[in-house]
Amino acid sequence: TATIPAGQTTVDVSIPITDDTTGEPTEDFTVNGTVTSGNTSNTNDSGTVTITDNDTPAMSVGDVTVAEDA
Repeated sequence: TATIPAGQTTVDVSIPITDDTTGEPTEDFTVNGTVTSGNTSNTNDSGTVTITDNDTPAMSVGDVTVAEDA
Protein backbone atom coordinates (compact mmCIF):
# COMPACT_ATOMS: atom_id res chain seq x y z
CA THR A 1 0.00 0.00 0.00
CA ALA A 2 1.25 3.46 -0.88
CA THR A 3 -0.31 6.79 0.00
CA ILE A 4 0.50 9.97 -1.89
CA PRO A 5 0.81 12.70 0.76
CA ALA A 6 -1.13 15.97 0.45
CA GLY A 7 0.76 18.40 -1.77
CA GLN A 8 2.72 15.66 -3.55
CA THR A 9 2.03 14.25 -7.02
CA THR A 10 4.02 11.00 -6.90
CA VAL A 11 5.20 8.30 -4.55
CA ASP A 12 7.99 5.75 -5.04
CA VAL A 13 7.08 2.10 -4.55
CA SER A 14 9.82 -0.50 -4.14
CA ILE A 15 9.21 -3.78 -5.96
CA PRO A 16 11.88 -6.37 -5.11
CA ILE A 17 13.29 -8.44 -7.96
CA THR A 18 15.83 -11.26 -7.93
CA ASP A 19 19.08 -10.70 -9.80
CA ASP A 20 20.53 -13.78 -11.47
CA THR A 21 22.92 -14.64 -14.30
CA THR A 22 20.29 -16.08 -16.65
CA GLY A 23 19.56 -14.18 -19.87
CA GLU A 24 15.83 -13.42 -19.97
CA PRO A 25 13.50 -11.34 -22.13
CA THR A 26 12.14 -7.99 -20.92
CA GLU A 27 9.25 -8.46 -18.51
CA ASP A 28 6.28 -6.10 -18.13
CA PHE A 29 3.49 -5.98 -15.59
CA THR A 30 0.80 -3.52 -14.64
CA VAL A 31 0.24 -1.89 -11.29
CA ASN A 32 -3.18 -0.49 -10.45
CA GLY A 33 -4.16 2.16 -7.98
CA THR A 34 -7.39 3.19 -6.36
CA VAL A 35 -8.40 6.83 -6.03
CA THR A 36 -10.13 7.08 -2.67
CA SER A 37 -10.30 10.82 -2.00
CA GLY A 38 -11.74 12.16 -5.23
CA ASN A 39 -9.51 15.22 -5.15
CA THR A 40 -7.42 14.44 -8.20
CA SER A 41 -7.69 15.27 -11.86
CA ASN A 42 -5.66 12.19 -12.79
CA THR A 43 -8.13 9.49 -13.79
CA ASN A 44 -5.39 7.10 -14.97
CA ASP A 45 -4.80 4.98 -11.89
CA SER A 46 -2.55 2.34 -13.48
CA GLY A 47 0.93 2.12 -14.89
CA THR A 48 3.27 -0.36 -16.53
CA VAL A 49 6.48 -1.57 -14.89
CA THR A 50 9.23 -2.87 -17.18
CA ILE A 51 12.09 -5.04 -15.93
CA THR A 52 15.00 -5.17 -18.37
CA ASP A 53 17.52 -7.96 -17.98
CA ASN A 54 21.11 -7.06 -17.16
CA ASP A 55 22.56 -10.39 -18.29
CA THR A 56 23.83 -10.99 -21.81
CA PRO A 57 23.39 -14.56 -23.00
CA ALA A 58 26.69 -15.91 -24.23
CA MET A 59 27.79 -18.96 -26.17
CA SER A 60 31.18 -19.92 -27.51
CA VAL A 61 32.39 -22.75 -29.72
CA GLY A 62 36.07 -23.55 -29.98
CA ASP A 63 37.76 -24.67 -33.18
CA VAL A 64 36.65 -28.24 -33.84
CA THR A 65 37.85 -30.68 -36.48
CA VAL A 66 35.69 -33.74 -37.14
CA ALA A 67 35.98 -36.42 -39.83
CA GLU A 68 33.02 -36.43 -42.22
CA ASP A 69 31.93 -39.92 -41.15
CA ALA A 70 32.05 -39.12 -37.45
